[in-house]
Amino acid sequence: MRLAVYIIAGGQFLFLCLAWLEITMNPSDAAGQGMAYGFLMVGFLALAIVVVPAILLARSEKWQPLALLLAASPFLVLIWINAI
Repeated sequence: MRLAVYIIAGGQFLFLCLAWLEITMNPSDAAGQGMAYGFLMVGFLALAIVVVPAILLARSEKWQPLALLLAASPFLVLIWINAI
């Protein structure tokens, strides 16, 4: 279960880093660039709020189910939003 938390967290971090790279490599107008960086900042903030505690909780055998739930929560929220 600990490995699953680490893989999910690493995948989310890699996705946000690739999105940041995509934004910096494809310049657009100032408003579009600012909006893209704003959305990216929200993504990194969500990563810091949810995934960092998940990684810290994954170190304990007792809290690994909660860590997995926290690490997967961004995906669960996206699925819930798309279902509406």
